Amino acid sequence: MQRITFTAFLLLAFGGLCLAQSNYNIDKFQYLSPVPGSGLLKPQTNIIIRYGDPLSNFNIDDTSLIRVSGNLSGWHSGTFYITKDFKTIVFLPDIPFNYGERVYVQLSAGLKTTNNINVDSLAFYFDITKGFSSSGSINNQGLIKINNEKRPALINNFQTNSDSSLLFPANFPKVYIQQDQPENDYYFLAINEISGGYLCIINKYGFPIFYKNFAQRVYDFKLQPSGILTYYDEGAGKFYGMDSLYQVVDSFYCKNGYTTDYHDLQVLPDGHYFLISYDGEPVNMDTVVAGGDTAANVIGSIVQELNKDKVVVWQWRSWDHYKITDANPTLTDFYQYSIEYCHINSIDVVDENRIIISSRVLNEITEINRNSGQIIWRFGGLRNQFNIDPGFQFQHDARLVDNNKLTVFDNANYVAESHSKALVYMIDEQNKTAELLNTVNHVPAVNSNNMGNIQYHDNIYTVGWGNTGNFTYYMSAFDSSGTVICNDSLKNDSFLFSYRAFKFPWQTRLITTDVDTLLF
Repeated sequence: MQRITFTAFLLLAFGGLCLAQSNYNIDKFQYLSPVPGSGLLKPQTNIIIRYGDPLSNFNIDDTSLIRVSGNLSGWHSGTFYITKDFKTIVFLPDIPFNYGERVYVQLSAGLKTTNNINVDSLAFYFDITKGFSSSGSINNQGLIKINNEKRPALINNFQTNSDSSLLFPANFPKVYIQQDQPENDYYFLAINEISGGYLCIINKYGFPIFYKNFAQRVYDFKLQPSGILTYYDEGAGKFYGMDSLYQVVDSFYCKNGYTTDYHDLQVLPDGHYFLISYDGEPVNMDTVVAGGDTAANVIGSIVQELNKDKVVVWQWRSWDHYKITDANPTLTDFYQYSIEYCHINSIDVVDENRIIISSRVLNEITEINRNSGQIIWRFGGLRNQFNIDPGFQFQHDARLVDNNKLTVFDNANYVAESHSKALVYMIDEQNKTAELLNTVNHVPAVNSNNMGNIQYHDNIYTVGWGNTGNFTYYMSAFDSSGTVICNDSLKNDSFLFSYRAFKFPWQTRLITTDVDTLLF
């Protein structure tokens, strides 16, 4: 990625178009961020322009290429980027925009593609959020409420293969592994209790080969496709990456003024990564539902793609694509002061053209075009486009595997006589049909208030059963026929959960041997 710092000037006229008029030529471009005409943007937002085809005559010294101005803050200087594929232009303002102002963006004519196609000029605007008053407060993180009030009786139908308390802290959980299914893969867990959390890697005998404790909670410990180990540190408010020596080598966090949520991080082999943020904004809900709070704190969701240089090159906001009233009315009171209408809790990067997101409060799984940012289809919820029977309720962790199988961890909250379960659908994206291939319940049945996941790896589905509200955390595995292979668990005497459970083959470089260190 190349870059240059320059000053972007406001021109009162642009090719005969006054900037106060409507957006101009926006349909000629593949992707624009912020979405033209959109609102509730953070003052720190950057500007992203993608025509679609690579540019051939791009000159980074041409400081008149992009002109940016706010109607309150005036002209903006900044840093100008062009991505390595020469398809995407990014402008990072040197100083934030003002709250409540309108920002105008202009792209000059004169650019050409590698096919010698002229790139049209462009003009659009977006609005910065007014923000909350000094007396207001926003809680963008920690929105999942853990229910400690009701704890079912402890369930213990397993036998332990090892007593980890001999070598580990007294409050480290006991691990119960079924003896009849030894496997070469290792469990990767971020275990949390009242006093803090642990990252741990557990072998087939139930023994932790690695653990690290934290004063704060930790989440989503896993091996990324890029080969790095990542986890979310609640105390730091960001993800960290470790190498095979368990040394921290990188960190991952949202930009453009957004906080980093713990629900998911996907690091791709090329170093790009996807993150989630929750975004509380002031909304006059009386314009949405009669009698709504006129200054409500409505919480949307943000998905960002950043490159290796930690520049946001793609951003998707629920505000631009979902209606607040798309939320499931069972879980949403549109007349409250604080309303969370979306709650994205997983990202699956299917390929270079598609991503899948799960929105718990919408009761929906959504496929998004990674190039344009437009929705491809909506699965479940009030805006469902598929023939789904049966459906799911307040799900976590949706993934598209083998190109046509959709895995869904169904929490099944607020459904009478129902339990949490792992679902696998065969979907036909063209005809919008979905066939339920597998429904897998834990034995004995569990009710997961929140969290939970399904991981597909080497034709095996690994399930983390989320927060069941007691002192035991459950993990399972089943095959493509839906046959349960194992039911494993962790247990201790304080509140315990792991947001997800994963299994990966693993080899650390931390311990090495040579002939001089061996005992004979």
